[in-house]
This record gives sequence, C-alpha cells and structure tokens, in this order.
Amino acid sequence: MTVAEIAKKYNTTQSRLWRILDFYVSKELEKQDFSKEPIKTLSVDEIARKKHHVYLTNFLDVEREKVVHIADGKDAETFLSFKERYTEKNGDSTDMESICMDMSIPFKAGARKHFPKAKIIFDKFHVLNVLSWQLDKVRASFLFFFIALGKLNLTPA
Repeated sequence: MTVAEIAKKYNTTQSRLWRILDFYVSKELEKQDFSKEPIKTLSVDEIARKKHHVYLTNFLDVEREKVVHIADGKDAETFLSFKERYTEKNGDSTDMESICMDMSIPFKAGARKHFPKAKIIFDKFHVLNVLSWQLDKVRASFLFFFIALGKLNLTPA
C-alpha cells in the first residue's frame, strides 16, 4: 500500500505518516553496525520510482531479510554508494561472499569493482526471462522457415 492509501484508510495525513516512517527508519539506520552482523549474501534489485526511467536500487541482506541500503539510480555507482555506507557502519567489503542480482552490465561492473571477492549470482527470474525470449526467437524463426518452404499451412481446413 502507498502512504496515501494508508493515510486514507486510517483517517490521518500523509505528512504524519512520513514523519513516523522517517523517525523509525532513522533510528534503525543509527543502530546499523556491520561489524557485529556482516553481510554474507547481498541481494540487489532496482525499482522504478517514477515513470521515465527514474530508478532506486535496493540492497538487501538475504540472511536477515532486511533492506540495508537504498541508492538513487541503477548504475555501477550505486555499488559505490552502498560500499561507502557499509564501511562507514564498520563493514568489511571482503566479508561479502555472494551478490544476487539481475544481469545488467552496470550492476556486474559495480559488483566486481567494489566487492571483488564476492561471487556474482544471477537471479532466476532474469535468467528465465532471457531464456524465454531466446526460445521465442528460435520458435519464430522455425515458423517462418516452415511457412517459406510451404510445409506449414495456416489456413483453416
């Protein structure tokens, strides 16, 4: 639900809800200390914030199921933003064992540059999406080939 929907449902203002969210998020961010709980497996995914290609990139600690950082954009520099935050909060980038993400070239470059020891794992949604797209291309080329040879009749009997 959006903040606007929640405000309407509970008969309050969006402004009040944003202040409450800001209070609790700020409290959690102050408590972050990655020396006590280093991140071993990181999940990275971007979301569209608005139309016209305005993105946010979410960084999640897979083991604890927590969002640990949000950065503007979806390029390699978002990894620098996360690394700076991680080290600022006593994290050691060499602790990172694996990073699960989509197959975008900027994400791969950012992960390799800022977390060189981490294994890169592509999430299955994006892998299956690429495989389905490639399979559809092959299917379409076979269909075109058989129609061109006259071996396939698409007219109703």
